[in-house]
This record gives sequence, structure tokens and C-alpha cells, in this order.
Amino acid sequence: MKKLITLLLSLLTLNQVFAANVSISGQAPSYVGKQVVLFELSDAISNREKVLAQATVDSEGNFKIQADIASTCQATLSVDRVVSTLFLSPGQSYQVAFPNLASNQVKSFGGNTQVQIVFFGLEKDDPNFQISRFNEALEQFNRENLAQALSNNYLRQALDFWRSAQASYDQNPFTSHYVRFACATNLLNAGMPQKKVNELFLDSIEPNIKNPEFGNFLAEFFPDLLPEMDRITGDEQMKITVNIAPRAFKLLEELKKNDYLQDLHLREIVALQGLNQLFNKEGYNKENILDLIEQIGLRTIYEDVKTLSQNLHYQLQWLKPGYPLPEINLQQYNGEVFRNQNVNGKPTLYVFWAPWSRPALDELVNLSLRQQIIGDKINYVLISVGEEAAVDTVALQNIAGLKGIKTSYLKQPSLIDELRVVSIPHFMLVDKNGKVLKHYAASVDNILPSVLATLKSQE
Repeated sequence: MKKLITLLLSLLTLNQVFAANVSISGQAPSYVGKQVVLFELSDAISNREKVLAQATVDSEGNFKIQADIASTCQATLSVDRVVSTLFLSPGQSYQVAFPNLASNQVKSFGGNTQVQIVFFGLEKDDPNFQISRFNEALEQFNRENLAQALSNNYLRQALDFWRSAQASYDQNPFTSHYVRFACATNLLNAGMPQKKVNELFLDSIEPNIKNPEFGNFLAEFFPDLLPEMDRITGDEQMKITVNIAPRAFKLLEELKKNDYLQDLHLREIVALQGLNQLFNKEGYNKENILDLIEQIGLRTIYEDVKTLSQNLHYQLQWLKPGYPLPEINLQQYNGEVFRNQNVNGKPTLYVFWAPWSRPALDELVNLSLRQQIIGDKINYVLISVGEEAAVDTVALQNIAGLKGIKTSYLKQPSLIDELRVVSIPHFMLVDKNGKVLKHYAASVDNILPSVLATLKSQE
């Protein structure tokens, strides 16, 4: 009996150790009642993330979130559409402060509002401490050598910086990978020929690595080197395919021949919009178009172009027709819970709106009129991105005859990022099985043909 009790206690102890081996305690006084979500970068190639854990900021502005991770990884901490990057190591406890936004900084519905969290009591061998120190050193190096940027002398000094940095951070494999690829990308951006950078890079690594996390770094910090790779979990080896093909720049150079497109910023935006139009035309390779869109986003020096590229790549690859929606679990204003898995076998029209958006309110009025024609042949789900349920309900009551499930995003704010809702109003149509039929429609008139075509196909 004593042996059995001892065994049970041992199992309980082990369970406590492995159940949540990373803990983050934080302060976010401006976000009382808001949801805190911890994401891990689960697929660096597509930039997709998976939820590790969730919590809520309490009435005193504090939160605590716990998660179980297998190895050191890059993660994102999100509070009310404001996000910060951090690096998690198994067995560590972190104390952080989530800063307030500046009064003139607007939170983005695309999940692009980035801030730096403040750590307390970091150990010197922690990746967050080391990477922060390295980033400061790299920024200082670039500032000191700004006058000779893009020159051969700069490249020589950048190489020396690279070698010294690698030697300084070799004791931590995770940090060492970060430093290696960040320096390599810096050399590439500084004008060193890609073939030369690849030769230097490949001289310092083995083509086959047993650490799957290595693949995340390759794609995150040196994407031009490895656009194709097979990443395998566990102890199996990871095959790396080197592919040097900067075809995006060739495309931009061709556009430069147009007198109106001498400006690089405009040229990149035109290229992305053109690739978007070509994606669904016959005769064009979709994978090649996605690759070009990704390359433009990776190489650009403009943040808005990078964001546009990421959103467009996500839209075309993950939310194209036939792609199933993620789980939706929202609180309705009548107290009931809406889950998209429980819809009644009809197509569903999702409408994202806000009480402070006049165009969104106008589209809800238009939708109420169209409902008289469409009737109850489809489900209507109205999701507000407003901050107060009382304001939402007043706005909805002022729209005569508007039907549908009426709910708010507040219980699941991560849904805005997952569905790439970057503007309001936003319409999305899914079939009776929950798979996307049309996404990124900005008006009722824009989505109506897809609705009517879906209903006709079911007759």
C-alpha cells in the first residue's frame, strides 16, 4: 500500500512538472478584463501559429499564463490585438510588463500592432536577454557604419561583426541560430551577392540537422536560402533543399521600365496587386505566384508592403475556397453561445461590423433589405468588433428587421487575426460544411452574387 501511495505521489509530481513547464506572470493595467493569448510559431514557412494557452487580465491589471513546450521556441504574446515577440525555454518562469500604447497609436485589426514587453529578472543565459543584447549591438553597428552602407568596406566590417557575434553566442544553440541568420540577412540586405552569402552560410552548418527548431530559424531569419524544406519532428533528420531564385526582383525590374513606376514603393505595391489578379486566372502557376508574393514581402524595406504581402499570401493560400474555418466560439447578446460546428446544415454569411463604423452600419441596413429576398435559406452571423456590448445592442436595435445571430468578438479576439479581418465591414461566406466560398468582401453587393449562386446550386 505504501509503495502504491509513493508511486501515485510520484506520478502527481511528474504531472505537475510537465503539465505547464513555462509560466508568464505579467502586468497590463490598461487591459483589465481582456484576453491574453500565447501563440507558438508552429509553421515558419506559412507563418501560421498555434495557441499554447489563454488567460484574462484580472481587475488589478495582472495576468498569469502557463503552457507546456517541448523545446525553446519563438512565441507571441497577444493582449487585445497588441502583440509582442518573446522566446520561451522549458522550465522557465518569466515576469513581464505589457506596455500601454501611445495615445496616437491605433490598434490594428490585422494584428500588426507590435510592442516590446519589459522583462524582470532575466537570467544572462536566457534567449530573451541574449537576443535583445545582440539586436542592440547590431543596431549600434549599423548606426556607426551608416555613412559607408552598401560599400565593400561595410561588407568587410559586417563579416567581422558576424564572426565575432557567432563566437560570443555559441553557448546557447537557440540564440546562436538567431544570431547566425540575422547577420546573414543583414549581409544580404547590405548588398552582398546572395551566392556569396550562401557559400559563407553553408560553410558553417551541416546540410542535415537533427534539431527541428533549426527549420524555424532558417525560414524566419534566412528565408531566401531555403524556400523549400522538409521539417520532421523528433530525432529524425531534416532535409534541407537550397534554392537560390530571387525572381521577385526580376519582376520589379521589369516594372521599372514603366515611366510611372520608377518609385520602388509604388512598384512593389503594383506588383502585389497584379499577382493577386493573376492568381485565379487560367494559365498561371499558383505556387509560383505565391512564391513571388512572399519574396516581395521578405525583401521589401517598407513595412506597409511587408504587411500587404503577408496578408495577401495568407488570403490566397489559407482562406481560398475550400479551406475550413477555425473553431469559432462566441458569446451572443442573449447569453447563448455560438459555435460554428453547431450550424444547422445551411450556408452561413459572417458579417464583421462595428458600431463606430458608418460604412458598416450602412451595410447592415442593406443586408436587412436583402434578407427579405434571401430569407432563411442561409444563416446570418453578425460579429461586432466593438468594445461594449451595450453600444452594440443599441446600434442593432436601430436597424429595422435585421435578422441573424448577434454576437461579439470579445470572447475570442484571436479570431480577428486568424481570419485576417483587416477592415470593417467584412463579409465572408462559407458552405454548409463550414468551408470558405468567398472571403474579403467589403459589401453586401459584393458578396450577394456568391450567395445567390450557392443557393441555386442547392436547388
